[in-house]
Amino acid sequence: MASSGTVNSLDLEPEMTSYDWEDGNRDRHVEAHYLDFVIDGRALGAMISEAGSGEYVTPLCRLWLGQVPEEIDRLQGRTPTPDLDSGRVALLVCRVCDDLGCGALTARLEIEVNRVVWSQWLWESNLEPASVPQLTESAIFDRIAYERAFSSAPERLSSMPYDELAHRGRRFLWASVGLALTAQGLTSRLRPVDTNGSCSAATKRPDRRRGPRGAHSAACQRFRSPVVGPLPGRRGRTKAGGSQWC
Repeated sequence: MASSGTVNSLDLEPEMTSYDWEDGNRDRHVEAHYLDFVIDGRALGAMISEAGSGEYVTPLCRLWLGQVPEEIDRLQGRTPTPDLDSGRVALLVCRVCDDLGCGALTARLEIEVNRVVWSQWLWESNLEPASVPQLTESAIFDRIAYERAFSSAPERLSSMPYDELAHRGRRFLWASVGLALTAQGLTSRLRPVDTNGSCSAATKRPDRRRGPRGAHSAACQRFRSPVVGPLPGRRGRTKAGGSQWC
């Protein structure tokens, strides 16, 4: 990938993937717009057969815009990534819930005086980490160029398309209305009740790394199209071969 002394280029390019889920008697189509990591002109996900199918996105995704500044801090080594060993970052995550239990491409992040290094690539989930046959060498970036690449990411993502109804569905919107009316002392009868008779399950979504790794993996399956299929434990199921950036 990068021989001694070689510096790779890093660009953040707009990309989109989509998935379908059932919202009661309606089918929702979600478009997940994100900024892809392009190294020396090649998208990181395209080098991984499973991720290249569009089932994974980078952490810089419009669906969770409010979390993007925190993700950038992690990618620049300012804050640790929950559920990962110290010094590691997630580069490709589940496009539905961004939960590590669904599988994630991770790398060791080294911030040096003049350069930034991604190395020791792994597929991680709630199972044992697995190596990535397609990625065996480090990616080395000029530190100034690396930090500049992320500087405009929040603004760029905020201008990308986002359909909240498609993403969250009617149940989540009605839940917000019900809670608002309850706060005004009116009624909570507008809050939806799920098939188990509990409104709490209807008002939450498998959202971002809350709780132990993999806690949302099963929950996010109800957001997936049958043609997509489940993802937990898929890390490491990549095809042999592939190529490096150069």
